[in-house]
Amino acid sequence: MDAAPGFVPSPWIITDLAANGWSTIPEFLPDVSIRALAVEARSLWQDEAFHPASMGRGQDEERRTETRSDHVLWLDDATASVAQVDYLGNMEAMRLQIEAQLCLGMATLEAHLALFPVGACYRRHTDALTGAHTRVLSTVLYLNEAWAAGDGGALRLYQSSADGESTHDIAPIGGTLALFLSDELEHEVLPSTRERLSITGWMLQR
Repeated sequence: MDAAPGFVPSPWIITDLAANGWSTIPEFLPDVSIRALAVEARSLWQDEAFHPASMGRGQDEERRTETRSDHVLWLDDATASVAQVDYLGNMEAMRLQIEAQLCLGMATLEAHLALFPVGACYRRHTDALTGAHTRVLSTVLYLNEAWAAGDGGALRLYQSSADGESTHDIAPIGGTLALFLSDELEHEVLPSTRERLSITGWMLQR
């Protein structure tokens, strides 16, 4: 996937990732792009293109609804819509920006649409998986319109330090991009009172 030509770098994320292991970018994509992605996602959901999410990879993959109850649809470069190509191009530009400065060995990206029904959650975990194509950086782009604090559904990051453990909640507001190191930060998705839409991606080592 080629990098988006109109991508505008966000220099603070390099400092954030190096110091804290996570960062956010408000309004990562324009509202029109977020709406297009959300409309497509809901249409695909209505067409039953999503499937229940599982945990693990390969022979270790399993479905555990008590831990994870969202539904996903993996993106494919070959069949991506115009809106999805725009997202993938911006993420590729982001990968190039971060890799040029932090040298994390990130070579490619995988991503899926994720829909959390009302009350769904994803319990505390890390994103790092063993085997090939190791996940280095996790990304979540939120597609939710007019999200209120009372709607729940925050991404909760857990961070350990010499002073103990702290948490950071990121509200799933449409257009916000959250980034965090896949093998360092445990995190969870809290239950929500509305359907919660996002594109979750991982920048991978080959």
